[in-house]
Amino acid sequence: MDSYRVDTKRSVPAFPGEPAELRRTDTLIKDATQNDGTLIRELTEHITQAPDSPIFEAIFNALKEGKLYTGEKWAGLPSKGDGPFQDVCNGIQTEFGNQQGLAGKGKGVWLDRHSQKPSSFTNTAESRPDIVHLLGVKEVWDKHLESLSKQDTPRMEPQNMIRTRAEKNSELSTEQLKNLIVYWCRVVVAVEIKPKDFSGYSNKEVQAAIQQLTGYMRQIFREQHDRRFAFGLILFHDWLSVWYCDRSGLLGIKALFTRIICRLSTMTPEELGWDPTMKLYRKDGNHIIFSHELDFQGVVEGFKDSAYYYRTHWVMSIVGKTYVTIRALSLSRAEIMCGRGQLVWSAVNPEERTIAVIKHSWSPYTTRGPDIPSPRFEAAVYALTGKAGDTKDHCIGRVVAIQIYFGNRTLVDIRKGITSDPLPASETSKVATSHAEPQEQIIHQTITGVTNMFESALPLTDRGLCRMALKDYGYAIKRFLSLKELLQTLSECIDGYEFLLMNGIVHRDLSPANILICPVDIEAAQFEPEKVVGRLNDLDHAKVDMEYRKRLTGHEFSISSDLIEQMELDDLVELMANLQSYFNSFLLGKKFRNRIGLHPELSKAIIYYTLPEDPEGADDHADEASSYLRSIVKSFNKSQWKEIQERAANQESSQVTLDDFKIFGWQRPPPPSFRECNSENEERSGTVPYMSHKLASQDKSELPHTAIHDMEALFWVLLYEAFTREGPGGGLRVELRIKTPETLEVLKVRNKVHCFFDGPRHIIAYNKKELFNNKTDFSSIVLPCIHPYFNPLIPLLEEWWRILCLAHDSDTRRGIEYIYPHLAFRQAIQEALGLLSASGGNTEDQYRAMMEKEINRRRQDQIEIMSMLRKICGDEQLP
Repeated sequence: MDSYRVDTKRSVPAFPGEPAELRRTDTLIKDATQNDGTLIRELTEHITQAPDSPIFEAIFNALKEGKLYTGEKWAGLPSKGDGPFQDVCNGIQTEFGNQQGLAGKGKGVWLDRHSQKPSSFTNTAESRPDIVHLLGVKEVWDKHLESLSKQDTPRMEPQNMIRTRAEKNSELSTEQLKNLIVYWCRVVVAVEIKPKDFSGYSNKEVQAAIQQLTGYMRQIFREQHDRRFAFGLILFHDWLSVWYCDRSGLLGIKALFTRIICRLSTMTPEELGWDPTMKLYRKDGNHIIFSHELDFQGVVEGFKDSAYYYRTHWVMSIVGKTYVTIRALSLSRAEIMCGRGQLVWSAVNPEERTIAVIKHSWSPYTTRGPDIPSPRFEAAVYALTGKAGDTKDHCIGRVVAIQIYFGNRTLVDIRKGITSDPLPASETSKVATSHAEPQEQIIHQTITGVTNMFESALPLTDRGLCRMALKDYGYAIKRFLSLKELLQTLSECIDGYEFLLMNGIVHRDLSPANILICPVDIEAAQFEPEKVVGRLNDLDHAKVDMEYRKRLTGHEFSISSDLIEQMELDDLVELMANLQSYFNSFLLGKKFRNRIGLHPELSKAIIYYTLPEDPEGADDHADEASSYLRSIVKSFNKSQWKEIQERAANQESSQVTLDDFKIFGWQRPPPPSFRECNSENEERSGTVPYMSHKLASQDKSELPHTAIHDMEALFWVLLYEAFTREGPGGGLRVELRIKTPETLEVLKVRNKVHCFFDGPRHIIAYNKKELFNNKTDFSSIVLPCIHPYFNPLIPLLEEWWRILCLAHDSDTRRGIEYIYPHLAFRQAIQEALGLLSASGGNTEDQYRAMMEKEINRRRQDQIEIMSMLRKICGDEQLP
């Protein structure tokens, strides 16, 4: 494996059980801070909405009397630690409340706990902020945080940072984790304090301060699922900068100290970012309440004891239908700052007494074309697949309700149309010394230059809050009961993929999270956990070929055989004769020369898929057809090719057929090309660990994302499961567990996981590309590292690999395996299922125990769901 790269900066491997986004924390922070370097001319007024000067004068007079403001500066700031900042902020808040007639009505308190840092339980914030503004009163928080500080454990060393969240959590007691959650659930504003003047910091140090603050803001998003946006502050000696973050990214300005503290201390919860469309379902079931309205004890009951948020019950309405969440299914993207921030829950619809799955995300508004931007959400893509009277189950997600929450667009509604002027990093030094602009602008532009030092900033994407209810509850693909169920699930998902493709839709994000094993009837009185169907889910990143759909509606397609029939007969006969001659002379073994030939339909298929687009290339058509034929033959190993020849020789026709060459569906109408469906809003084209090697190697690919790239993603999904699972039920194999001794065999497995799935994007892209350049390495180096349980799938993995290598054999030729790879993939699955049925599959006791454990888990899932349904509906007659 010498030619394959690993990330030499990593001291220990990351593990596949950890959410992909958290394994790329630095990258996501970088993505966010690319957008924060902007000169904001309106943000100060938008946030501060400053009171009249007489009020400020009265505030200053009161603070001077209290000796919080002396000698033209704030007392003790910032050289004497963070305590003075806390006192100053609380003093400003109190006096502003007095002047506004709001004395004693404030809901928050500014607290300094920087000197007392419990270990964090995520990658995003390794300590608590220097200062925080918390909901609640000081006396209660002092008592709680004092108790929390007594439970502190030592901070983690840097070399131990890259680990799964479960392992990090194991260092903290259950009570510590619960107390940390209560703390983060109440954070309104996070503050980072730096003692030196801004000019005393290098660009790298300023960037580090911004990254630290973004870590705290991400933590707020992670723990407060009803938070639409958040604020943070950085104090460089006596320069205060304000940072605002929503799902479109980060913005920053230099701010006026007193005004911003007044404003942040007295904003309404909605102005501070809480979502007015989400409430909490109380345990007593008698009322619902906003999370920010809970008293301290309510937070403890609502969040501390809710199994770390996965059992917190939210109430939300979608097109007039009320849903109460049962349990979170996916929260790993909650903290993402530039993206959809997607959350997924199982839920109950009390009115209809049904189970649903709720997807909550910040969908982008498309910016393509002259029209007014419109939201691009997955329900609109699902809608394109519906036809009147079609009751067939197409093995994709089934939508029952969708709502776009108007007034929640990040750039238009939340930011109030704030505009920004990006500043290139190369101009940083000029700005820092210029005096042509007001001082406030200078400091902000300097910060701008620092944050743009990464790479060229991506344009801001306008996003809107969207929720969707789907009918089908399902399990992650890793929870398969048997190899048979795993393969059947993949086959049914390919059915769903083909249905989408033939409707002009390419999925673009096949990953383990988007392939579900769904119970046929989760609400059945006699629940049968083995009765499932595979579903292809999540069309967030799907693209639609509208030109193809127009032709589909007008039935304007010509099938392949029609185009072949349109050729001059003499030309077709000559091409077929040339192919046969080449086949006989150069490809057949000596034993079979002049004994077997090519079936006419096979010859026509090869000729069709090498038809030149340019008529002037017709002279080279024979050479292209022969080259394609040779590539097909060479894609088989020696034993396979010998078997094909012997089978043809023993047939009455003595011909190699389409089935022999595993060519399926060549006479179908051509699928959509998606040539005009390039990425909008600079969005990615897949989940990095499973992304096609052709797309992973570059940030913005001009190559249209088509079926071959999705099937390659499916190949990586199956290989990932074979690398990382120990058998049925989704358990992580022993070699990938942290406490497993690092033997040579263990390191080999971890190395492969890192090279192809868990490393940085450039490492993954390089290794995948090298594997395609050295095709035989797959059998000799990669396959030996899959878990023994998956050995019966080796022929399937090898066949999928053959199809992919053949499809990518030429950068110009587009053979049938490139255009219709899903047909060959599905056929290979059916052959693998046949072999499994003949062999009986894995029946060892250890695997039977895993199967029983998963069956019981599914039963418990169903019991919990039905129990919640009965509780909310108040109907004990439900099954």
